[in-house]
Amino acid sequence: MIEQQVMQREAPHQHLANGTQVITGNIRLSRALQSEYESRATMQNQQAWKTPAIMQLSVWLNNTWQDAVLNGDLSAQEILLSTEQEQLVWASIISASSHVVLRVEAAAKQVSRAWRLLQDWQCGCQWEDFLGNVDTREFYHWSEEFDARCLRQGWITETHLIRKLTDLFEQRSASHTEEIVLAGFDELNPAQTELFTILQQTGW
Repeated sequence: MIEQQVMQREAPHQHLANGTQVITGNIRLSRALQSEYESRATMQNQQAWKTPAIMQLSVWLNNTWQDAVLNGDLSAQEILLSTEQEQLVWASIISASSHVVLRVEAAAKQVSRAWRLLQDWQCGCQWEDFLGNVDTREFYHWSEEFDARCLRQGWITETHLIRKLTDLFEQRSASHTEEIVLAGFDELNPAQTELFTILQQTGW
């Protein structure tokens, strides 16, 4: 169960001591905040302290998804793909296509990144938008196949997960007392903005 009351983008160390959950934009910041928290505790001569709730967004999404599955809110049959697994699916699709690609693995990384950007920024994927050249048309076909495979196999990506959690939180409301603080996000993309806005509005 997610506990959340408000979300703020301010210095996280002001909140960690009160049990606030800090969600970071990258793993490096998570580790840095963890180290700083421990250093401060040591300087204050604390013999022991509670592990601060600091985690990267992708970790928080994964944990939240697992909680939702355990609570019966989301299907336990779906499989969350790692970044590496996702790229393997893209590589398989590219290799099976009639479009000749010399460096399949490199292309899979680029295509995966492009697809995520389209999803995160909630850009429509209409055929008319990809008529520019043979590469954009092929990208459209690969994307269609990727979505179809994920649906058939019950696979979800982190991008799919944000959408599923947003829909779940929008359908439900609850009153909680734990605060969530966002740290290290230069800019939230539209999908992230929608997720955290729904969380704040519904009181999760």
